[in-house]
Amino acid sequence: MKTIFALFLLLVMVLSGCVYAPAGLSPSIEPLRDKNYKTTKSVQGKQTAISLFNVLPLSKPDYNVAIREALKGEPQGSSLINVRTYYRSIFLLVLSVNTLIVEGDVINK
Repeated sequence: MKTIFALFLLLVMVLSGCVYAPAGLSPSIEPLRDKNYKTTKSVQGKQTAISLFNVLPLSKPDYNVAIREALKGEPQGSSLINVRTYYRSIFLLVLSVNTLIVEGDVINK
């Protein structure tokens, strides 16, 4: 019984893990024609998706949802600048949880 439990634990450790990778950097989420804006604070938004065997997506992370979540706490915020995106993946046996993270500075025009 101890051997089976030890093998199961070893299998869980081998088949699970976490990956964190930068996905991109952008000056802003929309073109800014002039520098007439005020930066208020840094925010973060996330969107999560699940895949089966890390190949078959059951859902897809959406950039727009992550950006809306980031701006949700700032009702006066009109856009994001200094935008950074990251992917974080957690692997759990047959499922993988992929999270898109969008960070940036909120501006008011």
